[in-house]
Amino acid sequence: MSELLDMPGIMSGPRELPPELGSEQTGHHPARFRKFAGRILLGVCGATAGFMFTPPENFSAGPIKGEVSFDKPPALIGGTTLDLSLLGSIEIPTHAGPSVRVSMTDVANSDNPQEIVQDLQSLDSSEGLQTSISRAVRDLGLKGTLYSLAGVGVAMASYGLFSGERRHLRHVLKTGAAGTVATAMVMGALPVLTYDDNALDDATYHGLASFAPEYVGETSDILTAYPGNIKELGKILDYLGSLRQSALASEAIPSDAIGVLVTSDIHCLPGAYDFLAEIVKADPKIKFMLDAGDLTDHGTVAENQLCFQGIDKVGVPIVIVQGNHDSDDTVDYLHGLDNVSVIDQSFVEESGVTVYGIGDQSYTPSSESADTAHSAQALQEIPSETDILLAHRPKTVEQYFGQVGLAIAGDTHVPKADIEDGTLYVNPGTTGAAFLRAYATDKPAHRTAAIIYLDADTKKPMAVSRIDLGEIGELSLNINTCFVDTEDESPSLEC
Repeated sequence: MSELLDMPGIMSGPRELPPELGSEQTGHHPARFRKFAGRILLGVCGATAGFMFTPPENFSAGPIKGEVSFDKPPALIGGTTLDLSLLGSIEIPTHAGPSVRVSMTDVANSDNPQEIVQDLQSLDSSEGLQTSISRAVRDLGLKGTLYSLAGVGVAMASYGLFSGERRHLRHVLKTGAAGTVATAMVMGALPVLTYDDNALDDATYHGLASFAPEYVGETSDILTAYPGNIKELGKILDYLGSLRQSALASEAIPSDAIGVLVTSDIHCLPGAYDFLAEIVKADPKIKFMLDAGDLTDHGTVAENQLCFQGIDKVGVPIVIVQGNHDSDDTVDYLHGLDNVSVIDQSFVEESGVTVYGIGDQSYTPSSESADTAHSAQALQEIPSETDILLAHRPKTVEQYFGQVGLAIAGDTHVPKADIEDGTLYVNPGTTGAAFLRAYATDKPAHRTAAIIYLDADTKKPMAVSRIDLGEIGELSLNINTCFVDTEDESPSLEC
């Protein structure tokens, strides 16, 4: 029996396997897991490398040409970034998977900003732009899938050939490919399968493009209920082109000029201060804001709680005079706000500029007529050092033409900029488009405002930019900048 037990292969201890098979067929051997995980990791790296080498997909829409490419290095946060170069960018959550960047090549490569504006504003149909971008993103996703799979194949084949496992090349390829096909699908196919044409509602805007949310905001807001479809991109580009046009005009104004944002007759329009804050962000010359009154509709306690949401985000000091729609309760409420001054027969100094204000204490929210005796009497007491006269009624400031460099009024809802007897008179119109009154007329007002630029030394007006945002619910923007010509004895506006 002992001789039998001593025979090779019988009860003589564990039998050793060839070294090339031990790690593959011993289920509990850690080397097998390490080798398996290494192949998976190598396949993922191959898929990623192939993905990064995916060439851009070109598209064109009218005068606009561009390309769509994956972000490098790949970012699996999803979405599409529309890069508008000088105009900023728009991040749109269009899809899951790798992030995509859309570059307007004509815009990015142009040395002439005027050409950029003309190209953007010549888009008479945005549907072609939307279709072109959507198709390019989907085609890029399919192309990315193929390049990822090719990267997996190259990586695993190279591993098999150069790692000494040529006899198991098929096994190596199958092991690596099984784990990395999913990677390739995530990288390339998800943009195709999850692309959403209706993603503009949740877009994030940067640079000059930050003005756009006013027009494509949440659809739950009836005042900004514009279609949140990517088909609106053409209109947004036209809108941003107008903003750039204004920026070009402001470049002719000295960098040390004092910018004054001028508003009036907001009439409790929701979201008005949010947009005004964006104007301030876009123009660093703006140092403070003047409002010529009628911030509310009836000056009720309820309005005081609702009408001034966002006023603390405007970002510059705000000087206000009382309008005939603003009650004393409204004035008291405004006095309690930080960074807000309400003046009446008194003055305030901002950035070295002396502003004298005359409020309208008639309080006639249901009538457009008022006794101007108070205003006329107060006018005689304006100090001689006044740089800007601010009042609600045009009749108040008209009596002071020729004695002050700049006079501002509101009330009429009609924008105006002119030089009268040497005084620049500016009426910004109605920044709130008369709000509720806009729905009671066949000719609703436009949302309007102005920016006045003052000489840093003399505090005299140099230029005025009139801003027209169109009617409530309308996607529109027009900015017209006029310069004060003081070369002649009688100053004039050159537009």
